[in-house]
Amino acid sequence: MSSLLSKFQNARVLVVDDGSTPAIDLDLTSRQEAQRACLVRLASNEGLGISTSIAIDYMMQENFDCLVRLDADGQHPLSEIDGLKEKISSNLADVVWGERANHNSMNTPKAVMGSFTKTFTALLGQLIFKSHVKDWYTGFFCYQSSSCSGSSRRLLGTLL
Repeated sequence: MSSLLSKFQNARVLVVDDGSTPAIDLDLTSRQEAQRACLVRLASNEGLGISTSIAIDYMMQENFDCLVRLDADGQHPLSEIDGLKEKISSNLADVVWGERANHNSMNTPKAVMGSFTKTFTALLGQLIFKSHVKDWYTGFFCYQSSSCSGSSRRLLGTLL
């Protein structure tokens, strides 16, 4: 958390603890950091959709220009955030997906099936949406606030 707040001096950070274990500890090192951070802790794991909806509601309530969402599992390099934000602030896109920095080991049947599913979904995305998203299951993406209002928000809700 501190590295995120120090890298983005003007950002406010919302942490949605989705109820999975272990519980998140913000570990803030200064009062200034505490003023820029907000924690919402869910009683149980309700999934990516609920957590993302909470973050979108917060973005809209606070009149943010955009929302960058990333998982707390360390698979999303902070150095990639600027690239996502740049595409949004340049009006090149309303929603931008990042990619995970993990290594897909193929040492279990579950890993092999997961890799197949991700590859198949990426292929469908290319065919149907003319998309170049390689990992539709990533927890790393950026929304422009205008894409999260009104009918756009309902569409996003069905995609999550």
